[in-house]
Amino acid sequence: QALLVGTGVQLVLPDSSRLSMEDGSEVEATRGTEHLLQAQRLSRWLRKLPDTHRGWIVVVDEALSVWQQRFVQTGRRFPLLSPACISKVAAANGFKYRITPGTKWCGDGGWSHLDFFPVLRSGTNIPADKRVPICISYNRNGYYYRFENSVRGCVGKHKPTGTQWTHAQTIYTSRDANGTAYCVGMKEAGEHTRWTVQKAQVCADGFRHSFGFRAMHNDYTSPLVPCCILVALNSQLGSKETPLQRFAAGKECETSTEWRVVYKLVLLSRPIDAEHHRVCIAAGSSAKVTSEANSESDARDPHQVFRVFYDAACDKKSLVTFEGERKFFWDIGTEKLFLPHTATGIHLCLCHVVMSKLKTSQESVKKDLPFYTWVESKCPKGAKKELCFNTMGPADVLNAVHLVDEVV
Repeated sequence: QALLVGTGVQLVLPDSSRLSMEDGSEVEATRGTEHLLQAQRLSRWLRKLPDTHRGWIVVVDEALSVWQQRFVQTGRRFPLLSPACISKVAAANGFKYRITPGTKWCGDGGWSHLDFFPVLRSGTNIPADKRVPICISYNRNGYYYRFENSVRGCVGKHKPTGTQWTHAQTIYTSRDANGTAYCVGMKEAGEHTRWTVQKAQVCADGFRHSFGFRAMHNDYTSPLVPCCILVALNSQLGSKETPLQRFAAGKECETSTEWRVVYKLVLLSRPIDAEHHRVCIAAGSSAKVTSEANSESDARDPHQVFRVFYDAACDKKSLVTFEGERKFFWDIGTEKLFLPHTATGIHLCLCHVVMSKLKTSQESVKKDLPFYTWVESKCPKGAKKELCFNTMGPADVLNAVHLVDEVV
């Protein structure tokens, strides 16, 4: 961030304000360039994000309109929601009902507040074939309300009753919505004809069922999980040249006195296609296989070791593996992590290391015990490669995230 002051400095106004007044006249200022204006708007938007939000800023070569269309076509446009409020008031032979979009409370002007439900903030948030329109209109003679399952089908003359209807607004939910079920019903009563919306599968209370819909429900979870590679600061395992490094996710990637982050990366929180691998984090200990040990627990080394497993192994809670004369006991983590088969980021490898078997000179080896560590590109000579994968690069991230192109 930078703050510029002085005569002639370019000014970016708040989007909905005017220049300040001084002695009854507007202060003269040089309006900022379009680049400065967009940068300021981006900065304001970032400052509105929750404190816990973490993300990337990616610069792309293609026009943003091309990317927007790509997000929409692949169903990755984040649907912003808005409330629609239901209220009722006494009318001839019962009650009449009203929907007021944009508010959670609508008990005004003698109307009694009943409920509210989330709808799409804009119908264009989802593809046209997924939209469920709810057309709202009113009869000026008595202010009865009408609701139809169409964009503008609630407007004009209602032929069966001869009543005339004025369009108020059209709101939208989605065919894929999984929120609360609502029904719309009609009561035909001449000039007192009106419609209702009720929290039910089928309308009752004297109203003939017309159609049903489900409210939107914001069950969005990020497709990305922040992960990292940590290096041990005070471990008895490894050396300066080949330190103990482990894979971690979420809050474990925060700085501590025992570990330091050496790589920041992201994995997927759910698979996007059938070729994605599931990855799980495991921690455990090892023991030398010997007949002289009284029990397995007596033979276990106290130093903790770490690794990751792939696919079917992640369905287990614990696992035992063998490496030479050592037996490893693993506790499998419950994190849901997935890796694209075609990721384009940094190439990382998990290596099984026994320090005395390495072909390079090692300094300050404290314990010649086997362990697992991560290296970039390939494992050192004398170490056994367990698995390798590419981390997600910017292009992979753009193919997974959702578009938010409306700023509240």
